[in-house]
Amino acid sequence: MIPSHCADVGVKETDILLTEEGLRRYFIGRMSYSRTKFYVLKNGEEWAVVKVAKEKRTNLFSPVTEMKVLSLPDRTEFVGRPDLDVLDIGDLLRIQAEHPGKLVIVQGRFEHVSFVDVPLPAKIGLIDVVPPEPSKLETLIGQLVGDENEIIDLRTKKIDLSHIVQDIPPENLIFLPCRATDREMTEVCSGREALFLDQSPDVDGSRLSSSHLIGCSLSSRIFKELYSVEPRLHNICPRDFCESEEIGLPTIARCCKVKSGVQVDGNTVFLPWGANLCEVSEALRIALGKLQA
Repeated sequence: MIPSHCADVGVKETDILLTEEGLRRYFIGRMSYSRTKFYVLKNGEEWAVVKVAKEKRTNLFSPVTEMKVLSLPDRTEFVGRPDLDVLDIGDLLRIQAEHPGKLVIVQGRFEHVSFVDVPLPAKIGLIDVVPPEPSKLETLIGQLVGDENEIIDLRTKKIDLSHIVQDIPPENLIFLPCRATDREMTEVCSGREALFLDQSPDVDGSRLSSSHLIGCSLSSRIFKELYSVEPRLHNICPRDFCESEEIGLPTIARCCKVKSGVQVDGNTVFLPWGANLCEVSEALRIALGKLQA
């Protein structure tokens, strides 16, 4: 678990006993700020972390109705790192690796406070299209966490376009969704003619009947509207792959139906096809949280 933002974490110095019973007596019924989801508590040199749920109100403060202990002093470490941004998921995971089995409270730059509690190495499923190789999601996650194997163990399922192209007769025309794949597909197609739907190319009707579309249901709809013909679709949709395969892990995948941000569907976190680093970071944070669900 990693909070989505340090603004979700309240910090309290207290003289109460940091036991489950003591924390429950302290929190249940106590008024809490609407945004606060977690509390970091300090009593002398001891630390504990709890998660709270509150009565739904429109006020800025409402009473705590539920409280869950995330860690007591025997499983909690405090680390002061004024050089570190506590919103950087990679840095938090590297600190976690230094304290295996512990929930680690981190006070970082600007004295912002957050925490990390993730079993490492974190096994995360990944579904993506190649080329490029490594895939876009692998590359962006690598930017976030580096290549340290003790931090993350990506179990990648690859939808390989080169295998699909090999199964298409060489005389047939190939359609792809957009020119963003041009550079990678030039090598994959090995000189064969490939057209891109986002260019709305003019094509002779006689060639359309034998053409092949590599894409998804949205690509198929675009093809039908452009040419009034049902395409021979080779489906590369990661969402459909997720539904047909039993991954068994929290999984991250891309889907063109997601326009921005992230979309959570069961054990899978979907990102836009053109996902940026911030969106990948949020997807990874959510997937890591599911390891302890």
